[in-house]
Amino acid sequence: MSGISRRLFLQAMAAGTGALSGCENLFRKGSTAHVVVVGGGFGGATAAKTLRSLDAGLDITLVEPKAAYITCPGSNWLFAGLKTLPQLTVDYQALKGRHRIGVVADSVASIDRDRRQLRLSGGQALPYDRLILSPGIAFQWDAIAGHTPAMANVFPHAWQAGPQTALLARQLQAMPAGGVVLIVAPPD
Repeated sequence: MSGISRRLFLQAMAAGTGALSGCENLFRKGSTAHVVVVGGGFGGATAAKTLRSLDAGLDITLVEPKAAYITCPGSNWLFAGLKTLPQLTVDYQALKGRHRIGVVADSVASIDRDRRQLRLSGGQALPYDRLILSPGIAFQWDAIAGHTPAMANVFPHAWQAGPQTALLARQLQAMPAGGVVLIVAPPD
């Protein structure tokens, strides 16, 4: 994501608040609106579960290409040897079973706002009454000269938990006593 100014962010939030004003119809008793949530991380999964708790009649579908979510904020536990990667991994079965949220294992190829429909990468058309987009982070590999996806296998970013987290944990555990770790957070 390119840099966004505070002003643009606040304008987007204000526009989003206006868009949310149309959501009161979702919470009428007996509502059968179909809400599609794109992205199964903290934001998307929480949005889907919260909607379910607010209205049991909603038809809610989560679109997420991964079969499980690995919590990145919990990765410090992995680095400290307190948890394993499988212990940081959560599949989407609880959303399906306990919260009655449909889960589609795919990614979005396009959004047709006029028809209120997603086209999934697998070719399926998925209609919606309301849409929540929470796709997570993406990388701009050219933002750091010389840092490429291949270089991430040597110098891990570990912003997306999983193989990157495991690699960083192995590197930290192999570090000699008195070794130095440099951690730099990007400006945005």
